[in-house]
Amino acid sequence: MTIIADIDDALNRLRGPAGKIMTVHKNARGRYEDDGGEYTAGSGIEFFYETEDYLPDTEFCSVLEWAFSRVEYDHGLGDYYIIGYGNVALEELKTRRRTGWAL
Repeated sequence: MTIIADIDDALNRLRGPAGKIMTVHKNARGRYEDDGGEYTAGSGIEFFYETEDYLPDTEFCSVLEWAFSRVEYDHGLGDYYIIGYGNVALEELKTRRRTGWAL
């Protein structure tokens, strides 16, 4: 994808209603799912996570935010992960699926 296509895709996702908040669990097939369906390699995911940020005149603080990424499978680990967020566990993760955004 080009940078313009990436930006257009992100804007299209944000235009859709946010939808309900769901919780991810690993199913009997070893894949992660929420009420909206199953996540497999290449699936898009919008998730809520905690990170640290530095604010002027303060020390690092916790920040809770929504992020978009994609789920992939690591054959070495034998499990799925979120691209760019390897430290975010999928189990019990809060997610939402926007209307009009195909996963």
